[in-house]
Amino acid sequence: PGSRVQYRMVQDWSLDTLAFHLNSATAERDSYLKTITVNLGGAYVRNEQHGRVVGLGAKVEMHSLGVVKGTQELDQRTLQTHAKGQSTSDLLYKNALMDQARTIFSGLIRVEKDAQQTDAYQTNRNLLLSPEADATSLPGLEIEANDVKCSHGATTGQIDESELFYFRARGIPRAKAQELMVFGFFEEVIGKFDNPDLANYVRSLVETKMAG
Repeated sequence: PGSRVQYRMVQDWSLDTLAFHLNSATAERDSYLKTITVNLGGAYVRNEQHGRVVGLGAKVEMHSLGVVKGTQELDQRTLQTHAKGQSTSDLLYKNALMDQARTIFSGLIRVEKDAQQTDAYQTNRNLLLSPEADATSLPGLEIEANDVKCSHGATTGQIDESELFYFRARGIPRAKAQELMVFGFFEEVIGKFDNPDLANYVRSLVETKMAG
């Protein structure tokens, strides 16, 4: 109770890697938990995260960014469970896809009947940088309480050509313009890092991945 925990995972594994990653955390009364995951490597990566709120006044944040290219596949499964009320959970997952890469996001917010006055949010956004890339989003709600604020949303789209034209008209090559827009897209997640050095390290990894 009352604890504050941050969990940060950054992976840039070999493209031959098959990985299965499970992260499960329980938040007691008035505690605060923040998880941030960065997925760049791996041929196939399955990332499962479960944030379980069991105490009044607890807050759980779950954030992730992924950059996949070639034939990489990133499979993301999340569960936000509220067993007690007057609590909050907030999920934000963002992915950028190139070439024939694929992502799957399947997320569920579950609010049990005793978890009144719960605030729970879930957002998945995907940026397609190739017409051959594919992103599947399956957000969901399962609510047994009647006094809650819960929402979920998912968007998948390509870079706006008019925005690219804005950069190119100022002498910025298309590839660099696309990179800058991806950085803008991800900054909302990278800004969640409390450690500036780690945030800059993640920016450098994303830049290398985009240029490679």
